[in-house]
Amino acid sequence: MPITTFYVPTEDMFLDMHMYQGDTYSEDKCTDLFVHQTNCFTGNQVAGIAKTVFEKFPKLGRLAELKRMAEYPTKIVGGYDFDIQDRLMVANLYGQLYPGSPDATKDDDNFESRANYLYNSLYNLLTERKDDFAPHVRIHLPLIASGIAASTSLMKLINTNNPSRYYFDVFVKPILEMAIRDARNKNCSDVLFSLGVYYLNKGI
Repeated sequence: MPITTFYVPTEDMFLDMHMYQGDTYSEDKCTDLFVHQTNCFTGNQVAGIAKTVFEKFPKLGRLAELKRMAEYPTKIVGGYDFDIQDRLMVANLYGQLYPGSPDATKDDDNFESRANYLYNSLYNLLTERKDDFAPHVRIHLPLIASGIAASTSLMKLINTNNPSRYYFDVFVKPILEMAIRDARNKNCSDVLFSLGVYYLNKGI
């Protein structure tokens, strides 16, 4: 089954996300899951999209802070937090060890490491929470790992009106699709997945 992706240019991600949930928001046949990426060191003291997400979903921020205090960061990375708020499933993906851009000098937080962390966090979420999902899972997300968490060296090579959108399509989306496909092959073969990607027209 193909992974359908729809892109939503937006000024208010959460308002538009609610609109795109539409009539299926309360149907048993569809699960709406919102995910975003955060780091393993700063808890709920974050910046960028994660800051906006924690303001909208305070419990995700509290879960991140509790995990930061209870676990060593290298034990957190590649994992996730999960909650349900107002019939919407929400999750933190720990797809980066440190805040900011990848650091090529750090084997545990360079571009390749972050790709693995993001893959693992989404794969683990989908396979471990499979019983919570309806036959159709609609994954809503911002341009994760494509703003302040993007590789600065790669971003310098991009010359488009929306570099964050381009970066996401080329470097991030394939990781998400691989995690979804592998989760489907393991224990989600009966689940239809789609991605709803929310972005600002002028980038992040």
